[in-house]
Amino acid sequence: MLAPRSDFLWHRILLHGQLQLVRAQLDDLCQSCPQLASPADLTAFEQRLRELTQQLHALVAANAVQAAALSPLLRQATHHFLASLAKALKNQRCRRVSLHFAQGPQVVIFLPYYSRSKAHTGPRGQGCFPTLLLLGIYDHSSPSLAGDLAQLTALLGSFQEAGLLLRQRGVCLSVNSVRRVVYHYARRVRFAQRTAPPPHGESLKGRVVVITTDGGRIRIRTDRKARTKKGRRRYRTAWREPKLLMIYAVKQRAGRTHMDKAFVPVIDGTLDGPDALFRRMRSYLEQLKIEEADQVLVVADGARWIWKRVEGLLRGLKVDGQKIHQAVDFYHAMQHLGSLADLAGCFSDKQKKKWLKVQSKRLLAGETEEVVAELEGLAAAKPSPKMSAELGYFVKHGREHRRMEYAALAKAGLPLGSGAIESAVRRVINLRLKGAGIFWHKPSAEAMLLLRCFAKAGRLQQLHSLAFAAPALQARAADKP
Repeated sequence: MLAPRSDFLWHRILLHGQLQLVRAQLDDLCQSCPQLASPADLTAFEQRLRELTQQLHALVAANAVQAAALSPLLRQATHHFLASLAKALKNQRCRRVSLHFAQGPQVVIFLPYYSRSKAHTGPRGQGCFPTLLLLGIYDHSSPSLAGDLAQLTALLGSFQEAGLLLRQRGVCLSVNSVRRVVYHYARRVRFAQRTAPPPHGESLKGRVVVITTDGGRIRIRTDRKARTKKGRRRYRTAWREPKLLMIYAVKQRAGRTHMDKAFVPVIDGTLDGPDALFRRMRSYLEQLKIEEADQVLVVADGARWIWKRVEGLLRGLKVDGQKIHQAVDFYHAMQHLGSLADLAGCFSDKQKKKWLKVQSKRLLAGETEEVVAELEGLAAAKPSPKMSAELGYFVKHGREHRRMEYAALAKAGLPLGSGAIESAVRRVINLRLKGAGIFWHKPSAEAMLLLRCFAKAGRLQQLHSLAFAAPALQARAADKP
């Protein structure tokens, strides 16, 4: 049974009184003719107007939530939700609960609280407010506010900056509260991704698709059992490599290859290693129907962890072999040529520049074998382990696996480099997660990595849809680490 109806009506009367007061103040402000004689006067007037509209927003939203608890539709949904729980919860009568909305100060409303017993009624107990869960209000923050927090913390430089902008809306949250809402939001997104279909109408059918991946560097904090003399926990901050994937489409315009803006890129990443990244990549490609694409290019640097998994990925996706192209980044190849020239020790600066230009033209003309043959001659003249490693790069990718067919790629209108993923690593990782004195716990880094990937890909709307896609029971479970 839900709480007595009179409790709701009593509290609705209080909310209605607050609403009437704010509306009256807003009406007075609208009807008055303030004497504006300076920028300061106009600023003060607008500030007062903003405060009243923010209060009105919060009170109207709170009144709607309070009224929803009495609606037959939500009462029935509450009954089904409680019946679906593994352990039955009892009605502990109505309780005051403070909520934050997208604008304005927090508002107190009166809702039924359920728990297994009165012993589990604390802030961290096993109880819940079913009305809030069914409306997507987690951590006492409305869905709109949670989405705004996720976007702000992903796009700005810190949680403090996000909190500062929120205070301008009249929403006052501590840094810890902001952090909790955002991390739970990201956890629900990742949970929903396992089963959620791709956005309606989104497909790679008939497109020229580029698949690329790369890694960055951030510091991950690992706590130790040892403590300092002051009792603080010691920790390590080892460097770890978050790995990113990117899927985008290209097309030719005016004889040049450009990113196809009709398809929003997919960017995602993980700290769980290459196998986890490629599983995630496969899931995206299956959802987007990669087998229906006109052409598929896999381009990356020469990292072994990438190329040892590419064949299995494409084979598992059943992509027609005639459509598939593989390429190592042309600009990485030129860097290796420069290193090999330095190791050869037979070029002046001017000669090296001229030699590199000749080899560059050869690679672009499809004369890979001639380049490899010349490199073998240099390696034979001055053998060393480093020289053998550089030569092995060109033998493996140029001769054995034919990943340096740049003339064929250019003719097909495909990019020669992996600049897109290099840019993504910089924008997603380096500008937010990496920096002097910055280190993360692994779950926190995973959450921020997810939010940054969606934000920089231009998929914030999809991010918000995923955060509230799971049913209330599953979303509640996802919020628990």
